[in-house]
Amino acid sequence: QDYTIDFEFEPRPPSKLIDLGTHTLSDGTASIINSVLLVLTKEAIANVFVTPANMASAEMIKLLSTEWSFEVLAGILKLSTKTLPDGDYHVELEVLQREANHNEESVRLENPGIQDGWTYIVDVVGRQDVNKFCSTTFFTSGKVLPKGRIAIGQKAKFSCFPGYDLVPQSGSELTCLKERKFNGPTPTCKPIPHAGDYLGNLTKK
Repeated sequence: QDYTIDFEFEPRPPSKLIDLGTHTLSDGTASIINSVLLVLTKEAIANVFVTPANMASAEMIKLLSTEWSFEVLAGILKLSTKTLPDGDYHVELEVLQREANHNEESVRLENPGIQDGWTYIVDVVGRQDVNKFCSTTFFTSGKVLPKGRIAIGQKAKFSCFPGYDLVPQSGSELTCLKERKFNGPTPTCKPIPHAGDYLGNLTKK
């Protein structure tokens, strides 16, 4: 008996390119941190393209899906390829435009880069539910792990560079609460008096 097979294809949402700037590929890998990545879901990223930065008229190269990964909570795009030589590459994301679903919200992103004389704008992209995360982006005076966002119940660790003290000291490790805030005062790093002279003397010895 003969059968008729029909295929129904769901139309692909429109997409735009987001410029992530130039980054260095070392030993075939690169980790990219950009404020744009903090509002994207992995599903919103259709493709990752790289272009050699030191070659005139170089063609854009589409990375395989196995050559990149996206850490949603930290907002970090990681590249890992064995086919490209090390060096500087211009990195761009193809981001799908679609309506937000029930656990997402719509955001508007303006691409900071200019391509073909136009500023590309992504009108609607998928965004992780902001009610499930705390942000660590406020801490810019020292080191924080993980960077970007952490889920409710997760801990963030804060530390300072040499010559600076963490204030308050109790803020070295904080937990993200369901109210989208941490379980203690948010810390900052303040200079230790005369620490510069002390560290300078150590380097002379």
